[in-house]
Amino acid sequence: MDTRSPHSPLPQQQWLGFDSQPLTPLSPRYRQQLLWQNLLLMALVILLLVPALLLSAKLSGLGVIISVTLALLLLGFKTWLNQKQAEAMGYGVCEYGILLREGLWWQSHTAMPASRLQHVSLSQGPLQRHFGLTSLRCYSAGSSAAEVSLPGLDIEVAEALRQHLLSLAGKDGGETSMETPN
Repeated sequence: MDTRSPHSPLPQQQWLGFDSQPLTPLSPRYRQQLLWQNLLLMALVILLLVPALLLSAKLSGLGVIISVTLALLLLGFKTWLNQKQAEAMGYGVCEYGILLREGLWWQSHTAMPASRLQHVSLSQGPLQRHFGLTSLRCYSAGSSAAEVSLPGLDIEVAEALRQHLLSLAGKDGGETSMETPN
């Protein structure tokens, strides 16, 4: 039987570490969405950069090729970086709220308790809609900048997660709001 008062500190061996919680990766379709997003950006850069460089007449044909190649290499690096960041991102739901891990080099671990949850929204862009994905955003009480953003969720998973978080917040007496993507 535990004889400690509710305000007694827990011994360190009883602390639950963030890393001990199993996290769920984002949908594999999110990486496909990011790839298409970057491919469309590359096509746009080519369509705008090549005519602009040719019309300026300050660069030779070789200069145009080098400029376009450098732009594509930079966009290729951005694509690779987006893919690695999507792989590194994970989320988990626990009895008190939601956990989020993000970042490749500078990692961020966020835990948002349901007691602070004020608003949960789902949103979709055209590419997300095409891939059957949505983004979930949780807004916290106390600060306009306190939010958790979770992209790349399957629509069904995101809706179930939103409902679960709102029910947790409702148990804690939190004020909640529901928005559904169009």
